[in-house]
Amino acid sequence: MSDYKPIPVEDAKALAERYQKSIVIIFAWDPAHGLIHTTTYGFSEQDKDWAAKGGEIATAALGGVVPAKIDFEDYRITRIKKLEAENKQLREVERIAWNVVNDTESWPNWVPSLRKALRGEA
Repeated sequence: MSDYKPIPVEDAKALAERYQKSIVIIFAWDPAHGLIHTTTYGFSEQDKDWAAKGGEIATAALGGVVPAKIDFEDYRITRIKKLEAENKQLREVERIAWNVVNDTESWPNWVPSLRKALRGEA
């Protein structure tokens, strides 16, 4: 049996651009692996959400097992990682601000520390 070949999101994006569509959902049956393959693309965040949900609903309707899916490219995972990084940065800013409020001796150092934290260097 050959290696499984997912359909890249870039191919769905190319279809969207070529035909001026904001959402593309591709379904493909892979008889060698016995799998329904779904690739989705959405232009905006809302389109991405609708495409992903539509892909999951249609995959289930076609007999696919959505909870057993394998994510090859999932914008939601990238978005979660970005949000986690932003959250970490905000926690550091909060920590520095708390120290400034509670320790008047650190006032001369708080501006450079805050700037570093806002740049993600802290």
